[in-house]
Amino acid sequence: MSAVLPHPEITPQRPHWLAARECRRFSHTWKSHRRDRAGWLSGETQVLRALWGLVRDGRLVRLGYGVYARAIISRLSGEPLLSNPTGLRGAAREALTKLGVPWEPTESERVYNEGRSTQIPVNPVLRVKGRFSRRLRDGKTELVLER
Repeated sequence: MSAVLPHPEITPQRPHWLAARECRRFSHTWKSHRRDRAGWLSGETQVLRALWGLVRDGRLVRLGYGVYARAIISRLSGEPLLSNPTGLRGAAREALTKLGVPWEPTESERVYNEGRSTQIPVNPVLRVKGRFSRRLRDGKTELVLER
């Protein structure tokens, strides 16, 4: 008779099925409105507990209120990093698109992409056309919004 080993994600605070289901739903960036997700999963508190457990395990990174992104563990420091290849700029664009907020690249980024400038825009800056007042950040790097 074989022994069944406990799954490492199963804890009394976080049911295994909820954590596994939430983790599978992430592409790179994911918007999470707890009230929307609570209808088909379970209660709002349980969804929030599962998300915070995934953040604690280093599988997700919280970018802002209700916005989470998939994470990888750094080989050098052991800290969770964004798994999006374009970093915070790409993750923020994806999150704004999923939230339904219209945005466009800034003037400096447009000039660089057209080949009229050789200065590479380094800081994550986006021009937002609609109403958006949340702060999106990854560690010390914060997305700057232009109107």
